[in-house]
Amino acid sequence: MSKVFVVGISGPSCSGKTTLARILRKVFSNSVVIHQDDFYKPDTEIPTDPDTGLDNWDCPESFDAVKMHQSLQYAREHNGELSNDHPRGEDSNTHDGSMTVSDDFLNHLKEMIPKDVDSKFRLVLADGILLYWDPLIYEQFDCSFFIYAGKDTLKQRRESRQGYVTQEGYWVDPPGYFDQLVWPQYEKWNSHLFPNANQNEVKQNNIHDLSIMNSDTENIEEIATNAMKDLISHLQATK
Repeated sequence: MSKVFVVGISGPSCSGKTTLARILRKVFSNSVVIHQDDFYKPDTEIPTDPDTGLDNWDCPESFDAVKMHQSLQYAREHNGELSNDHPRGEDSNTHDGSMTVSDDFLNHLKEMIPKDVDSKFRLVLADGILLYWDPLIYEQFDCSFFIYAGKDTLKQRRESRQGYVTQEGYWVDPPGYFDQLVWPQYEKWNSHLFPNANQNEVKQNNIHDLSIMNSDTENIEEIATNAMKDLISHLQATK
């Protein structure tokens, strides 16, 4: 039986975390992705921000952390498999960049994997904007990645998107939503990771083997290549 290895991939909205998760799923033959977005509460239960009066999709209370924890536990206990009733709505949101990378590049990443590593492990790749807030979630990870970018870059990426498939419908950001909620909530719920508000300096806390990447200065191929090197190193060191 393969050894299950759980990887956390977090960062602000539009940073590239889902792109990286889906690239790694294509590269590792024995892998699945668990999207935090599949654990949003029903649309009618999303909290209302008291200051703006808008639905707040970017706070911890918007997610069912217990159900996500149960899915991570199930995958670890069932050789990396997902349960039959595992939610899969996030696969309907295809605005990530994983479809833009070439087959040649994917093959290059596959060639980086030692044969004994590919056959020995079953990867569970978790991605989401708030993976490192709740210990119920982040204590499940064997290694962790955080991808960030500057506010202007993330705003441009977010505002170029059409919208998001949700549990009960479709969400389109109202005008000013990024400035009013997305960015302030990102800073609020991830500030514990960065001393002195410096995203180049990470405070590990209890998050296991956390690596930081910047999608302002690195393109997706560079991020994926560096993540592969880091991930393979962790896998080889795992007994």
